[in-house]
Amino acid sequence: MNQRSTVAAPATHSCFLGADCSWIGAGHAMAFAQDEIASADESGWRDTVVDAVTPGGWLALTTVDTTERMTAWNHSDLVSALSPGDPVAINVERHVLAVGEFRFNVLVV
Repeated sequence: MNQRSTVAAPATHSCFLGADCSWIGAGHAMAFAQDEIASADESGWRDTVVDAVTPGGWLALTTVDTTERMTAWNHSDLVSALSPGDPVAINVERHVLAVGEFRFNVLVV
């Protein structure tokens, strides 16, 4: 079973509910169905490496296969969960970032 996470809010894409956020828009709370659908979508996952992570929830990522760079946002402060160089996986279509067994709902910009 996957563990889910929802936490605090940055200034630009703020969530006034902070850790109690239940909005399931991209970058906010993880819906159970979203996680289940993303987990079943084997072809949608891309292996990536964390380039940078900010206290405001912004992540800079680079794909392993094509070295494509992308930016993602989650209303949580992921600094304690991620470090530059960490391997992660992202399902852009489903807005899900996988960090080991943890799943985060992300907005990919």
